[in-house]
Amino acid sequence: MSSARDESILALIERLEADLQLAREHSLTFTVRLLNIALLDLRTTAHSISEDELRQFSDVIAGSVRGRKAALPRHRRPRISAAPNGRLRT
Repeated sequence: MSSARDESILALIERLEADLQLAREHSLTFTVRLLNIALLDLRTTAHSISEDELRQFSDVIAGSVRGRKAALPRHRRPRISAAPNGRLRT
């Protein structure tokens, strides 16, 4: 990412992360949910993650939560992994 738009999106993510922390400190549960949704949308945009890839990733997570492995073919598996800081990366 290098365009002004991309940098602007990253700056917005940083601001919303700070707001998210503040909302958590004040136990604003619904606001926390809304900010998490907004952050997810911005992060998928910033990293060019398609809705289909996000859906596949969600299916994989849902399957592991239920205790079963995902049955996605290797070429269809999401290209998302966890960074050392615990955030998702592509």
